[in-house]
Amino acid sequence: MANDVGHRRVERIERSSRTVPRFLTYAVRPTILYRLMKLNAKTRSTFILLVVVTMIIGTFAWEIVERLVGLITGTEIHLAVGPIGFDLRVLSVHIMVNPGTVIGVFPGIRIFRTA
Repeated sequence: MANDVGHRRVERIERSSRTVPRFLTYAVRPTILYRLMKLNAKTRSTFILLVVVTMIIGTFAWEIVERLVGLITGTEIHLAVGPIGFDLRVLSVHIMVNPGTVIGVFPGIRIFRTA
């Protein structure tokens, strides 16, 4: 069942009342449509950017949680590992890795898949 809407041709997907553009890739779950972004050469930079940004957000969020717990309990906890990085004599980049860094990878992958 196809309709012309504007300049785009759309098709109605079975088990759903929503119309979606035909050129997009969708996975149909019961009454919910998800557009799945695929990892290829064209989307690789977007994937890396999302994962790095969510890792940084996770690192900062974990640091804030550690400091709040330290203020509330009066004890200091520090679960960071590192520094991890590289040194090229001219450029040196190091990062302290904590559990929030690792936890931050999963939302990045999730956002990429559903974008």
